[in-house]
Amino acid sequence: MKFTFNDRTEIAKDYKWNLESLYENEEFLEKDINEFESGLSELREFKGKLMESAETLYSYLTRKDELEILLTKISTYISNRFNENNRDSKYQALEGRLEGLYSKYSQAVSFENPELLKYTKADFEKFFNEEKELKIYEKYLDDILKFKPHTLSEKEENMMSTLSPVFNSSEKSFSMLTVADMGFPSVNINGKDVEITQGNFVPLLENETRDIKEEVYKKFYGEFEKHINTLASTLEGTVKSNVTVARLRNFDTAREAALFNNAIPISVYDKLTETVINNLPALHEYMSIRKKALGLDKMYMYDIYSNLVNDVDLSFTFEEGRDLVLEALKPLGEEYIANLKKGFEDRWCDVYETPGKRGGAYSSGGYGTMPFVLLNFHGTLDNVFTIAHEMGHSMHTFNSCKNQPYVYSGYSIFVAEVASTMNESMLTYYLLKKWTDKNLRKYVINHFLDTIKGTLFRQTQFAIFEDMIYKEFENNGSLTADFLNEEYGKLNEKFYGPEMEKDEIIKYEWSRIPHFYYNFYVYQYATGISAALSFAKRIMEGGEKERDLYLQFLKSGSSMDPIDVLKRAGVDMNSPQPIEDAIQMFKEFLEEFKTLI
Repeated sequence: MKFTFNDRTEIAKDYKWNLESLYENEEFLEKDINEFESGLSELREFKGKLMESAETLYSYLTRKDELEILLTKISTYISNRFNENNRDSKYQALEGRLEGLYSKYSQAVSFENPELLKYTKADFEKFFNEEKELKIYEKYLDDILKFKPHTLSEKEENMMSTLSPVFNSSEKSFSMLTVADMGFPSVNINGKDVEITQGNFVPLLENETRDIKEEVYKKFYGEFEKHINTLASTLEGTVKSNVTVARLRNFDTAREAALFNNAIPISVYDKLTETVINNLPALHEYMSIRKKALGLDKMYMYDIYSNLVNDVDLSFTFEEGRDLVLEALKPLGEEYIANLKKGFEDRWCDVYETPGKRGGAYSSGGYGTMPFVLLNFHGTLDNVFTIAHEMGHSMHTFNSCKNQPYVYSGYSIFVAEVASTMNESMLTYYLLKKWTDKNLRKYVINHFLDTIKGTLFRQTQFAIFEDMIYKEFENNGSLTADFLNEEYGKLNEKFYGPEMEKDEIIKYEWSRIPHFYYNFYVYQYATGISAALSFAKRIMEGGEKERDLYLQFLKSGSSMDPIDVLKRAGVDMNSPQPIEDAIQMFKEFLEEFKTLI
């Protein structure tokens, strides 16, 4: 089976996302860009008039929604075209133009919050009585009032909007360096030179002989080492930007500012890191079992991707992976499965790797567009889980947009990873029921353990590192390459324990993690998998009530604060209990795994 192609023209239409559903040709894109820019002039005309009447406020908010929907369409098209091939100068230019559109939009509406914050909840209530349709914006307006201590003057807000592309420049530099400019060497596999890529790095560590794994590992990180000072500079630039913005908005720390945006208490972050640190012996035990199962005297970081079940030959076509996901998710009901099938048929997915294509996977799109899923499918079981994961995001988006008005159709990043990891958990349960063979069962349990290792333990490791580097910078420290290497190396050693040999190469791993540019995002993978495991267990052990509560969660969008959306569905993230339950599940699967090896 062929999984990597030299050019997109070699790939059949069914395996490429249907961006033509957005724009048949780019003349229509240009028309929408012009319409959007014209619409910004309309928004500016509301300046100083928002609270003249309930009708005026309603007209402004609905027109703003229309333009945001249009911008979502434009952005989805340009960003996905750009990510098809980051080396294409045409889409590099369009991506830059898109940043300009976002900046112009921010400037056009920069008067909104300062103007509305001159008023009170009672003023808005009066307007709700005068204009009944305005009441749909009640939560939206309440959320604005919460930001009163952190909103600047109109002039200052306009300046912040103007500077937004500058604040994001380090992330763009990181992306261009690691995707477009850095070139990775090749390794010889069975007499054929295979170029190491961002997309095949992990599959090579999973599937090749140990000497090749070591070579891949050293050559891959060797390329990052060559650019390590530049990468330290781009990361410090992002940290500096986020800290500066937080201070300008009267937050004590960047972390406080990032969590405040989603109404997440700081205690949720601290409880996560504290609970995981207290349970690191469970991860250390898994490393010990892994070392024993691999028959190693010494274990290195490139060994953690090795399959522990060597006599199972699993490879999947995209269709086989898709069908496994559809079967696994049947407990979610006929409507869910029908919509998921239609997503595959309507070409939500861009499946295969090509030169210049962004690595990894993601789901994009929003209100007024279909979801779009970027994949780099190589036929592994992990890739099948990635299909489940990204389609979980997409179904969350699909259901939220279908069941909420635009203003609440999005959802907080705090809950963004719940639907995706819930799908992975459901796939695990399904495969353990489907595959009765001892080796296959052992294989799936190992994958599940690695998922929790990678999503709960590893992402918490990242969260601790991120918190640490921000505190260092906020206390006037400098994020040099030497400092980042040393601190990351020590933290990695703490997490993986005494069975792992000290590794001078893994200290460079921080430099390739794009999520460190996402402003306190990674901890939500860990909280997300904890909530997801709770949902999956309740659905598999329960009935229609548990399923319907979960489906209600998918349809809720941002109609409530994220903590409350989860709590209504039965998962309380104010408590460390979901984290502890997830780790307990890890321990239980670990005990079963020990009996199988």
